[in-house]
Amino acid sequence: MIKTLIILLLSINLSFAVTVEECSNQLSSLGDGSGKNFVNLDCYETLKTSSSSKTIFTNDTLEIIAHKNSFYVKDLISKKELVTAGRYTNLKNVIAMDYDSINKEVAVLEKDTGDILFFSSVITGNVAPYRTIRTEQLVGAIDIKVHHDEVFVLNSKDNSVIVYKRTANFYGRKDHKNLEILRNYNNVPSEAQSIDLVNDELILLDSQQKKNPFSFSKN
Repeated sequence: MIKTLIILLLSINLSFAVTVEECSNQLSSLGDGSGKNFVNLDCYETLKTSSSSKTIFTNDTLEIIAHKNSFYVKDLISKKELVTAGRYTNLKNVIAMDYDSINKEVAVLEKDTGDILFFSSVITGNVAPYRTIRTEQLVGAIDIKVHHDEVFVLNSKDNSVIVYKRTANFYGRKDHKNLEILRNYNNVPSEAQSIDLVNDELILLDSQQKKNPFSFSKN
């Protein structure tokens, strides 16, 4: 009898567990008046479980997770969770994310377009990005890293790492877009799936997040 009751209670709890699809649907209409403007409190953990290593950032005070059409910023001290989502964000299918602690900005990479969108980590909600880096060379991008005032982009389409100014903006004034490529690292092996920067050294990682002795040239 007790065993049956435990199984029944577990089944009830599981039946009310929020799914990734439900969370994404709730987040898509956040703040636009079209829905209930409600996001299940369990969505943070649900989306975190479904996120990849390229869409999770953690330091001593913050944890940031991005998944498809949203990202969360969680204060690990106060446990407060801030979410950015909704149609004004232009977030659709985030595949990589990085945090710029100096400027308190979250940079996210969109899968289909290769657009890199920059948001505040403290001003959240259904908000437009501060800036957007959009160029033809970004189509095929699979990972990004913000380092100092530069953005490093791993592109699987042409096996390269390209570097842009952090302040580049497709929607900026004509003479202030700054979309030129600063540097281009060629001959990146196809095994490289993500990038990291340690002590100003560019490191390429494979799908198992293992460092590889990749060699590449710089143009």
